Amino acid sequence: MRLVTLLLSTVLFARAQSDGDVDLLSVSPPTPGERAAKEFKTLDGFKMTLLAEEPLVTDPVAICYDADGRAYVAEMNDYPYTDKAKHLPMRENQTDQAIGKIRLLTDVDGDGVFDKSSVFANGLSWPSGVVPWQGGVFVTAAPDFWYFKDTDDDGVADVRQKITSGFRKYNVQSAVNTPVWGLDNRIYIATARNKGDLSFGSDDTKGRTALPGGRDLRIDPRTLGEFELVSGGIQFGNAFDDWGNRFLCSAGNSVHHAVLPAEAFRRNPWLPSRTSVRACFDPKDPIQLFPITEIEGWRLRRYQDRKFVPRRGYTESRGSNPGDPSRPTSSCGPAVYRGDAYPDTMRGVWFVAESCYNLVYRLDSASLGGTFQMRKPATDRTADVIASRDVWFRPMTLVNAPDGCLHLADMYRESIEHPWSLPDSFHSRMDMLRGRDRGRIYRIEPANYRLRAVPKLSQASSISLVSLLGHKNAWHRETAHRLLFERQDKTVVNSLKRMALGDDRELARLHALWTLHGLDSLEPDMLTKSLADESPGLRANALRLAAMMLPGHPELLTAIRPRAEDSDPAVRFQAALAMGANQSAVAVTIADDETAKALASIARRDGADPWTRLAALSSSVPHAGAMLNELLTDEAFLREPYSGGIVGPLARIIGAKNQYQRVSALISQLAGRGDKPDAITLGAVIGLADGFRNARTSLAKVATKTPESAAFLKNLIAEARILSADGKAGAARRIDAIKLLENASFEEVGADLKKLLNPIVPAAVQASAAATLSRIGSRRTETGELLLVGWDGYTGELRNQILQLLLAREERLEALFDAIESGKIQPYQLGAARREMLVAHKNPNIAKRARKLFSGADSRAKVLEKYRAALTLDGDPAKGEAVYQLACMPCHKLREKGIVDLAPNLAVVADWESERILTNIIDPNRDVAPEYMEYVAETKSGDVLTGRVVAENDSGITIRMADNSSRDIPRADIKTLTNSGRSLMPDGLEAAFTVQSLADLIAYLKHPQ
Repeated sequence: MRLVTLLLSTVLFARAQSDGDVDLLSVSPPTPGERAAKEFKTLDGFKMTLLAEEPLVTDPVAICYDADGRAYVAEMNDYPYTDKAKHLPMRENQTDQAIGKIRLLTDVDGDGVFDKSSVFANGLSWPSGVVPWQGGVFVTAAPDFWYFKDTDDDGVADVRQKITSGFRKYNVQSAVNTPVWGLDNRIYIATARNKGDLSFGSDDTKGRTALPGGRDLRIDPRTLGEFELVSGGIQFGNAFDDWGNRFLCSAGNSVHHAVLPAEAFRRNPWLPSRTSVRACFDPKDPIQLFPITEIEGWRLRRYQDRKFVPRRGYTESRGSNPGDPSRPTSSCGPAVYRGDAYPDTMRGVWFVAESCYNLVYRLDSASLGGTFQMRKPATDRTADVIASRDVWFRPMTLVNAPDGCLHLADMYRESIEHPWSLPDSFHSRMDMLRGRDRGRIYRIEPANYRLRAVPKLSQASSISLVSLLGHKNAWHRETAHRLLFERQDKTVVNSLKRMALGDDRELARLHALWTLHGLDSLEPDMLTKSLADESPGLRANALRLAAMMLPGHPELLTAIRPRAEDSDPAVRFQAALAMGANQSAVAVTIADDETAKALASIARRDGADPWTRLAALSSSVPHAGAMLNELLTDEAFLREPYSGGIVGPLARIIGAKNQYQRVSALISQLAGRGDKPDAITLGAVIGLADGFRNARTSLAKVATKTPESAAFLKNLIAEARILSADGKAGAARRIDAIKLLENASFEEVGADLKKLLNPIVPAAVQASAAATLSRIGSRRTETGELLLVGWDGYTGELRNQILQLLLAREERLEALFDAIESGKIQPYQLGAARREMLVAHKNPNIAKRARKLFSGADSRAKVLEKYRAALTLDGDPAKGEAVYQLACMPCHKLREKGIVDLAPNLAVVADWESERILTNIIDPNRDVAPEYMEYVAETKSGDVLTGRVVAENDSGITIRMADNSSRDIPRADIKTLTNSGRSLMPDGLEAAFTVQSLADLIAYLKHPQ
């Protein structure tokens, strides 16, 4: 029957193409609510029970339950826009009507199904999250953050307070969303990727806060107007597990863990990474999904366009048949099950909505040091826990509900696609608003589920709320916790203390500790006892609390240090973070040997885990010298492959902090390792040099302060010159040696480096030589000419790096312009943003010459029309592979082909129709994802860097450039940082193609061999 349906869909679509019947793009009718349950296929006996449907609810994307079990639902009726004619792709759309709502649903008769509905608040834009507070709710609705409350009990909010405004309305699928309560009595808000400029108060009297990328928000609802930046910045989703670990979600990479707190980067701006969030899926065990819906007409058209033939084991995108394995493309709204209605084996299992494929999938979670690894359960390797045959089923968010089950918000739309991801030819013919008047909410029930009454906790006494802090159902626990914090009732403090130290339920002890903290009644001696609790999760939370209290109670450090030897790696991870908490207190920033030994112990034992390594390094600033002294005497540690990732960053801190007194001691230790520099010596000296460079000085200058240091550096440079030229040495050792040459003068080693810019030298070694030559010859005009000596033999990746180095300094632009005039370099290779930067250069002579060189560029529309003929030609995939290697591989991987990951993997374009591929090649700035936009960073030292920002936090940014190299820039070194609004992919790329070769490339991208 399905085969017949699929063939019929194909015939109908083909007829639509020939007859011009645009309605056949929307041929799937909605399923009435009373029949919806029959469309679900579930595992483990689960049942989908409909709790609410239209007209009680429409377009639900988020749910929260108040203290009496009433549901507040965010209805995003304005998704994806309100007027197609006015909608502009890749633009902020501020003209959309604010028609979103917050709906209040009530189960009046207690049968577990909602039967009363009221519009609690309306006139909202992009409502995407709701969380309770003091009888009302906070709501995220870009560009605003609201508080609503009903004071006369008519189901409609009469209090409407706009807390802040300024969240960006750019990408509707990456807007501010999902406010949730944390154990620390704060509300966490996911900001996704749209950034913002937040204002507080109608006249900005409370100031403004810039919201950078890679940051979420935390607020104390008692002091609104003071938002704290925390780690995050992913997409749609924001959830905690029982132990206060916070998780986010991205459409393609599922669940992410916010591993490192923002303060770790604030106290150590010299960390070797600025990434704080980790995707939890195992790349060696990719998630496979199994949709059971018939494929939509427009999606089927894409497969027809590419003559799709399912391959064995194909997982790059959805196959053309129901049941074909697929990979996540629209994951959102995850929740870890923390209720008491499912079997105990389900506790801690993640449920993730996948709206594109009309299903919900599960992930098991396992601890991995300070973070987690997730994979699908063995029982779910050929099916998903919930899948619907109804293509209108669009699950958005899951929540732990008062009844002990997970509840699910189903937006129930025919199409959930982002209009920017659709070809114009499809978008113009599709009704993206069909289903705006519909929506569903489900309870995911286990087998033999028995409904129970929901208590009205708003009327409960404070002492009875204390008794609920150990309840097996998360809603009971967390609602009681929140209400106790709201009431600030100190009469229950003694009961909480007894629970925190004596209750046999570990989660009761956990919530009692955090509730005491919220009541300002947590005492240091209680924490000292909790730090030795039998539960690892509770010990880890006691460390978090101790870190928060440490600045005011420095004596807690003596209780924190022993946790460095804890038997649990997650506890050791938290101990590493906690030992740095006092660095923000001016009175307690001195080094102490005991803390240094404890941090060194963690680094030695857990250094193979990159996140624990970062945690230890984040706390190491006052202790770097003492830690190095401890570790450099441990030969067993130094033989570990991860040791260099600890020694180098510690040395960097010594340099960056200008700790001259430590340099002599460090050099004495390194000199004792022998005359020939090993990896540890090279790594330590390179780190030291990097640090001094950040401190606006140099290792060469510092080394002159003592004869021993000067002699050591001179000998090391002499050995590095030999090693860098040694073709028999490994590339990694040669690169370290070349980096070391940055501490020599141009006159000493410039000729050595020039010799390495040779095609017979490995490309990575050439790249390192070019970077070092650029640095030591930073202000020399001849450096530009030297960098171009081997241009004809450079690979595409190396050419990108050379261009970056030429553009980085004004002194080298003359050499660049000469190369363009001679035809050695083509203008398109620079990219539009760089050309525009040169045309608008502050030096009038440079700007004049740039205008002359770049004035003849064709408009993209004319070029696109010229190359449209490629769509009518038969392409040769074999020839197209050679074109890919020449023009695309320098920036893009294609599945596993290529080594550079600067831009998206081109495997995604196999789903695209040929016209869309052509358009993106010729006019790459038409459709640019925010994470792939080009930034121009100017440093205070005069370097100009262009690339994409791949990591960002309070201490600085990491920018990845077109040669796939990365540069870490502390905030203090940034002069300007500008978003060009353009793609990293240069326009003008067609200069490398004929019309036929472009047809060959398109054929290859659709059918890679």
